[in-house]
Amino acid sequence: MRRITSLAAGILLSAAVMGMPSADAAVPVAERPSLAALPQVMPSVNSARTDKVRVTWDVYKDAVRYRLSVWASPQKKKLLYQNEWISLPGRELELSSYRRDKTINMDELVWSVTPLDRTGKPIAPTSELRYLRDGEIRPESPRIVSEYDRMEDAPLYPVYAWLSVADASSYEVEVWRRGENGSPDERVRHLYTYENILYDEQPLTWYGNYTWRVRALDGNGRRYSEWSEWQSFVVLGKVKYAALGDSITHGGGAISTPPCMKLYNWESYTAPVSVKNLGCSGNTTADMLARFERDVLPFQPEVLVILGGVNDFREGTYGSESIANLAQLRDKCNAYGIIPVFVTAPPIRPEYMVAMEEMEPASEDWKSGQETINEWVRQQPYHIDITEPLTDEDGELRAGYTSDGLHPDAEPKKIIGEIIGKYLFSHFGK
Repeated sequence: MRRITSLAAGILLSAAVMGMPSADAAVPVAERPSLAALPQVMPSVNSARTDKVRVTWDVYKDAVRYRLSVWASPQKKKLLYQNEWISLPGRELELSSYRRDKTINMDELVWSVTPLDRTGKPIAPTSELRYLRDGEIRPESPRIVSEYDRMEDAPLYPVYAWLSVADASSYEVEVWRRGENGSPDERVRHLYTYENILYDEQPLTWYGNYTWRVRALDGNGRRYSEWSEWQSFVVLGKVKYAALGDSITHGGGAISTPPCMKLYNWESYTAPVSVKNLGCSGNTTADMLARFERDVLPFQPEVLVILGGVNDFREGTYGSESIANLAQLRDKCNAYGIIPVFVTAPPIRPEYMVAMEEMEPASEDWKSGQETINEWVRQQPYHIDITEPLTDEDGELRAGYTSDGLHPDAEPKKIIGEIIGKYLFSHFGK
């Protein structure tokens, strides 16, 4: 499945994921910088370091977007700014317009954030007020929000995400592989993008230690910000378990959350086993079959979890075609001494898909395709059934389990991961 990026987002995940969104931790008054005391002349007009402040907050589970409000004082008598179409938990705010208003005390400016669903309805109370001056004043570089530094093993197809820089035209991304035994570091990716979420279309199949960074560019392609801090991640070599699939395996959820977040990756919930993520957003079973040798064999898995077919039946591909592809995947696994473990395809919710402007409506006969695939899967020697706990009385994906009708959100991803992890451990050990 292809991620829907009409609400492009990066997510900063903290330990408070399950609670109310908390803003930046309060700083004692004596230690707070004064916004009013900052000079108004900036170092360079062609620089991201302008008269602004960056505020961030914790991601709220299943929030599709956020409403950010700025008030002239803690008494909330004058609303200065409100934006409810923020899809990532962070925002840079320009201060110059407030500074020109002599009735505003810059050091009294406060802000709050409210998590919203896809319709704009709040899904949790608004956060407590925080002073703008407690935010990051004059940020000089993008802030990385991908969580690969928190993962034991990076996915095969990384997604690089960061908080956007106000007024930037584009971004430059570098990915380096650290040298070993005295060999020099090697730049393996040098990419450009207009968005703050970048899907790597080439697989990282060479094991080792990696690091990446990003910087903003202006309209002429010149440096607009400093480089971000480096984020390191690891690509493991030989693994016991790997998972081949589409975006359900690749990750992401709640429409705007990219696959680089642990919260929406079912591989985050498979303890005590670890599963290498070989998912690729948008894949059909034919796509999975075509990339088997390139993407699976480098990691020499003993067991390969195969979860696919949703993109087939939602687009109207005959179930017999999907089964033929899955059967060839089974045969390839057997030929290379890999144990294939097939997973049933979850349902979809077409009503929600219709509401998504960038998503094609589901085939009217999608249930037939799903049933054909799942009947075949259940006949395999090793198979896992995740469909029942995700399905409502009408045979569709439960309403509370999806924001766009196609991709399971946080709770169903947790269910999928726990079921798969329990099965793998009980049948094949840790």
